[in-house]
Amino acid sequence: DSNGLVTTVLYADKADIVNSLGYTPVPDTGSKIIYDQTTIQGDVHKKTIDFLETQKDKDSYKKYRNEIINERCWHFLLNATPINHISKIPITSRPASRKKMDEHVLGFDDLRAIPWVFSWTQVRYNLSGWYGMGSVLKNAVNDPSNLEELKKIYSSSKFFKQLLDNMSFEMARSRLKTSSNYAKSDEDLSFHSTIEKEFERTLYAYKKITGYNSLLERNKVIDSSINFRNPFTDILNFAQAELLSRYRSSNKKDSKLDNAIFISINHIAAAMQTTG
Repeated sequence: DSNGLVTTVLYADKADIVNSLGYTPVPDTGSKIIYDQTTIQGDVHKKTIDFLETQKDKDSYKKYRNEIINERCWHFLLNATPINHISKIPITSRPASRKKMDEHVLGFDDLRAIPWVFSWTQVRYNLSGWYGMGSVLKNAVNDPSNLEELKKIYSSSKFFKQLLDNMSFEMARSRLKTSSNYAKSDEDLSFHSTIEKEFERTLYAYKKITGYNSLLERNKVIDSSINFRNPFTDILNFAQAELLSRYRSSNKKDSKLDNAIFISINHIAAAMQTTG
């Protein structure tokens, strides 16, 4: 606000929230990070706030804008994910996009949050919950003094611990080997490779800071549940990727194909126990 109490730290998917803070306009898709300093100043000391502001916020936001909010991602979203079908499901009070989605016109600023997150969850990327963290955190943990500071912050700050816990949960639900089945063209594969590299950077930094050997080592029950469901959900994803490929190459309306894609969306959401 005008008193400077709002700084960026927590993920927010609503563009109106971010835009109201005076930042460059971003769509509902954004991983812009905000928090009210008055809410958490009792939890984290000033050095922690300064560290998060200087080390994470700007670089993470820039990373997300450069690698996700671009033409390559837009083409992947419209052609490789089921967003076109999700936009026809009456699950929200508003349309999926403020304007008609067009492959040749970037429309990130017009997208609503629900179809954006839902689409990435369907194809097992879940990138809205973690993308952009890895590059900055990896650079930080490669500096011994910064790594020690981050370890101290993680052990003493409920806020920072929750931030990384939420991030690791979204990463644990991701399944990038399965996601690769949706990448059909060279451009798609290039986009997938970008996400894969960021995932590895984020995982590396998370392990360094927390001392865990896996994303959900702290919660064996959820970890076991996800691992149990993955093989069954993978089959549904393989089928959906094939259906979407047929839809993309089809030159005529096919109600049976559309219905099969709608069914796959429903089954994957049920198998993952979430729409995002």
